[in-house]
Amino acid sequence: MASAKLVVKKKPAWLGGVILPTLIGIPLGYLLQNTAACWYALAGWQIMFAIAMVKEVAAQYGAGSIPQARRVAELYGLNWFGMAAVTLTAMNDLPGALAVKMLAFSMICTYGFSIAAGPTRLTNANKNEMWLVPTNSFIVGWAAATLFFVTI
Repeated sequence: MASAKLVVKKKPAWLGGVILPTLIGIPLGYLLQNTAACWYALAGWQIMFAIAMVKEVAAQYGAGSIPQARRVAELYGLNWFGMAAVTLTAMNDLPGALAVKMLAFSMICTYGFSIAAGPTRLTNANKNEMWLVPTNSFIVGWAAATLFFVTI
């Protein structure tokens, strides 16, 4: 049985969804250099993703043809809570070497969302994902610049 390949037409682009918002966030990190605001914004963003995964996405996946997908989405939501905890824990120990590594890891994982839900996505994006991806890229760009300027 041949399966039809889904053509993805609606998704955030590399330039407008990932690269430009990141580049806009970088000067903000330099200009503000307010590390507490940056880390609270990043952790709050991660907690928002965690709640959305557990409350909304997991329920949608569970109603589908693969009930185990609900558990996978719930575990993914738990991962977002973990990233927020890592961010909040590490921000108190800056500019320590371990804190810098923990924050860098947290930002890499968070930026992965922009790549996976943006230009490399496998299905069409909904209206929320069209603004979530650029916002995520902006926040991570801001956090990366702040981390860079705090540690130099």
